[in-house]
Amino acid sequence: MVSLIKSYGIYILLGLLVSVSLNWYVNLGKAVTLNASSSSVQTKISNIQIKLSFSKAVKLAAPSVVNLFTSKVVFVDQEANTALLNTIKKEPRISKEAGSGVIISANGYIVTNYHVIKDAKEIVVTLNSGKTYPAVVVGNDTETDLSILKIDVKKLAPIVFAPPENIEVGDIVLAIGNPFGQGQSVSMGIVSATGKDRIGLNTYENFIQTDAAINPGNSGGALVNQSGELV
Repeated sequence: MVSLIKSYGIYILLGLLVSVSLNWYVNLGKAVTLNASSSSVQTKISNIQIKLSFSKAVKLAAPSVVNLFTSKVVFVDQEANTALLNTIKKEPRISKEAGSGVIISANGYIVTNYHVIKDAKEIVVTLNSGKTYPAVVVGNDTETDLSILKIDVKKLAPIVFAPPENIEVGDIVLAIGNPFGQGQSVSMGIVSATGKDRIGLNTYENFIQTDAAINPGNSGGALVNQSGELV
């Protein structure tokens, strides 16, 4: 009888050990799986962080953005001494200024801001490729501060327009232009507001506000979304 009890006791103890071992292996398997999943998630997050780039949007839009260089005649005050009195007269000077534009047609039509080319005696367009061409003004709309230029070039890359209804506050946008006349560059920001008016710049206003860096020379350039579409 004692021998039988001992035998059952051994079997029970072995059963408990096996059960504990199995539970330990199961928990270990869960831990390994959990750690593997966690590692996989971290790897995916890491990959997303590494791939967070807007280079594709820039590559799509940049060929459609041009640099503008204008020559204007301005009059500056020049003091003239005479035997009788000192007088101030206006002396003409050639002013070189810079801006940007966006290709809207493969046949060489470019849109820019009117104030960029206002009173310009000469307008030179520099394409993204570095080639330069003289431009002529084919139309102005001073009420909206827009002008259309034309260069004698075919097979250009026109910008793609984003559907206006898809533009939302908080969207990431890229400003592409020719700041300070130093060549094409890109800055990034978000759409801070839409439908901005009563600013007093134009007769008709419906502006998109952004915190992307906009400097002198950026006027007339492109504001594009993450797909490289003009907004």
